Amino acid sequence: MLEHATQIQVRFYELDPYNHVNHAVYLAYFETARIRALESVGMGLDQLDSKGFRIVVTNVDVAFKVPILAGEAVTVRTAVVEVRRASHHWRQEIHSPRGVAVAMDLRAAMTDLDGKPVRVPDFFREAVGG
Repeated sequence: MLEHATQIQVRFYELDPYNHVNHAVYLAYFETARIRALESVGMGLDQLDSKGFRIVVTNVDVAFKVPILAGEAVTVRTAVVEVRRASHHWRQEIHSPRGVAVAMDLRAAMTDLDGKPVRVPDFFREAVGG
């Protein structure tokens, strides 16, 4: 299955009043890492779009463990855990200098360009290791 690591440097405007990364920012970190992981196997959003497919997030489950602080560099580890007929399951973790700071399980569906759910195409399944 696809595994990828993305480095992200915390920026000052992502902080809450307590000098921690704001909880909503973590979703952007996770999305950035998923896009980079897909690009690393030739499945960037533009490539998928040109083939008539889109990925739509259907569910996220986020666990916050320790705060990420101003100025820290973090690593987002991304893995495709399972590919089903019309969906896929991703596991992502953000690692800070103090260990796993945030973990997320995500489910996504494959759609056509009109948003209609479709089967995961074989080329995508092969690229992510499903």
